[in-house]
Amino acid sequence: MRHKIFDGNEFSIITIANVWAHNVPYLLLKCAEFHNHLCPGLISGYLIVEYLVKNFPPKRNEYYIVFAVPPWCKDDCIQVLLDSTVGKRMMYAKMLSREQVEHLPKIYRDIAGIYVIWNRTAERGIAIILGFNWTKVRKIAKIKNFIFKKYRWLAKLKEDLVLIKYLDRPGLFAYVIKKFSINHKMLDKLAEARVNPLVVLGVAKLTSTQFSTTRTIVYLTATGIIIAGVTAILISKRLRKKTTQ
Repeated sequence: MRHKIFDGNEFSIITIANVWAHNVPYLLLKCAEFHNHLCPGLISGYLIVEYLVKNFPPKRNEYYIVFAVPPWCKDDCIQVLLDSTVGKRMMYAKMLSREQVEHLPKIYRDIAGIYVIWNRTAERGIAIILGFNWTKVRKIAKIKNFIFKKYRWLAKLKEDLVLIKYLDRPGLFAYVIKKFSINHKMLDKLAEARVNPLVVLGVAKLTSTQFSTTRTIVYLTATGIIIAGVTAILISKRLRKKTTQ
């Protein structure tokens, strides 16, 4: 790792080779192929999907729409396993700022995304906010802080080897924080740009930054309308002069 003998690909080779040696499911290796390495974040995505499919299996005319709030390695795994890809408009990545995270209620600090089970016939669905318990992962792995600071790659490999022992027990780490019933209008709102889906669902409040951005957009829109109106009046006056002449 120190001498980078594989041109920076050491972590990918070491993690995939070590996990492969433990006969993990083929689909997890496919996720690693897509993600380019095998880290605890990717395995958390595998566990989240296992938890979803086991506890909230889609029925006829239903499918998953994923809001990656916040996005991390898990979402590459989720795209592969659920076929809920960005290109199909079935995954939306929504990054949370440090200020937004700090203003979240305590129960949402370990949020691992919003997962909508959407019924295309009824045009209604259930939005499930899931959490992932990283504290429990590190406790089971028995990783000390100095290892994280000095040998981060080694700490991640150790977490990999611990997590793959629990692939059949996803409920040990993934859990439901809250569930909501949503309609088509709310689903569209969740997907909008510059919108925090947690605010839409009513579990978070607008931060000062978001409020400032919203106020600026309103101001610019109003200014644009005024400028357009004044321009139209001036053009109208010029046309009248020409007609009179």
